[in-house]
Amino acid sequence: MRPIPFLAALAALACGCGPGGGAVVRGDFPDSAAAPASVLAVEAGLDAPVAGGAFAVAGLSPGPATLHLVRDGDTVGTVSIHNLPAGAEVSLRRLRTDPASGLAFPGELALRGARLVVVNGLRMGASDAVRGQVDEPGVVLARSAAGDALLLRPDDPELPDLRVVLTPATDVVTADGDPVQLVGLAAGDSVRVQGPAEGGFVMAARLVVPRRLALVVGDTGEEPPPQVQTRSGGGAAAPAPPAPAPRPAVRVRDAVRERPEGGRGRGRDQGRGGGGGKRGKG
Repeated sequence: MRPIPFLAALAALACGCGPGGGAVVRGDFPDSAAAPASVLAVEAGLDAPVAGGAFAVAGLSPGPATLHLVRDGDTVGTVSIHNLPAGAEVSLRRLRTDPASGLAFPGELALRGARLVVVNGLRMGASDAVRGQVDEPGVVLARSAAGDALLLRPDDPELPDLRVVLTPATDVVTADGDPVQLVGLAAGDSVRVQGPAEGGFVMAARLVVPRRLALVVGDTGEEPPPQVQTRSGGGAAAPAPPAPAPRPAVRVRDAVRERPEGGRGRGRDQGRGGGGGKRGKG
């Protein structure tokens, strides 16, 4: 006997699985021994236990959802989902708390019922949200202390923030195509990244940076007299106004994590208009 459609729909709504049903947020921690004891969904007033290093909070309303990670009565981490869609299922995998900010970031995010969510101010999607060849302009949100990774906010609002891996094979050039040293790049700079997307990371084959980064920094860390130089030499150009002082780099220890070991750029890509591929959207 086939189930009555009305009863089946009612059961789906009761479990929060149907259209317009309550959203579900799941999560886990890389070290179950150091995991919090419970997770409090502040807006909903729901308290979910952490068992085996994992938790699930169901029946959440659309909109902001703030999760407090609680151990011994104290909040040891916070996850703020700014735009939880109705009926969505969000899985926050391998959550780690940044000691400096108290914010907990997932190493990976799985998502059903929506393309993007904003987690602790970062635009995040599933690992396959960006696929194929990427050619995207955007704004640098943060740069790793080692200088080998960027967090980039694409100009395209349908894309998540991009975790960009830089290697010695990455071509760093100005918009005019002049190769430069990657010195002074900081949060707020507008750049363009080109390269293949793999497992949630963009392996940068080419990075187009602001012209002011064409200033070469000497071995002592002091900037030379104000003149534009490139790696190819060619002598000093006409004097130019001094470049603004580089802003301090911002760590992305939690926002850009688990970079693939041995990642390399895929050779030299072409610039926009030079035949470079366009990224695919999943």
